[in-house]
Amino acid sequence: PDKFRIVLAYNSPTSMELMHKLNKYAITRKNVTIIRVEKSTSKSQNLNYVINNLNLKGIIGIFDTDHHPALNSFDKASHHIKNGYDFVQGKCRIRNDNVNLLTKAIMFDFEIMYSIYHKSRQVLWKFAIFGGTNGYWKVDVLRELGGFNASMLTEDIDLTMRALIAGKKGIYDNSIISTELAPLNLKNLIHQRLRWAQGWFQVSLKYFFRALFVRKVFT
Repeated sequence: PDKFRIVLAYNSPTSMELMHKLNKYAITRKNVTIIRVEKSTSKSQNLNYVINNLNLKGIIGIFDTDHHPALNSFDKASHHIKNGYDFVQGKCRIRNDNVNLLTKAIMFDFEIMYSIYHKSRQVLWKFAIFGGTNGYWKVDVLRELGGFNASMLTEDIDLTMRALIAGKKGIYDNSIISTELAPLNLKNLIHQRLRWAQGWFQVSLKYFFRALFVRKVFT
């Protein structure tokens, strides 16, 4: 724990009792920083505030709030960074798959997504996609790329494309595990997947031709 600085950055239009509990928690732990990002309305703005305003060095691991990363995640990711990679994407697993049939189905979907799609992309074309969580970046690279674009629905894929076009190297590691919670009902799942689909389409329109003719993206 002494090696890490844990930053929880969030935004909220109103004050809540939970905020006071978080602040009290942070007071007792010197390596925990809790930040309510003023005037923020998105995850991108929260992350950009942390990247640009805190004196962060080395590697930053990015996680959604519901994630439980494995204890050896940073050790494995830092090994790749030391070997010349600019970012590392780990594998995400569903941990509430026993709630209902939908969460069980999403668990299988995630296994296909990470064990087949991400893995085959790495093996066949030697590049990785940052999926927004359980990803590890050189802080200097994030600053060089200008952080996250809050106007994009999938700010993680947008950042990935900018990184690859700029010649940055990413790697997917199936052994770097973090677990998350699946949507519990069809309404929330549809909302999530529509946002993903719209975001990927938005990124495709913006970067397709640039990426197509940048040879280093796929080498």
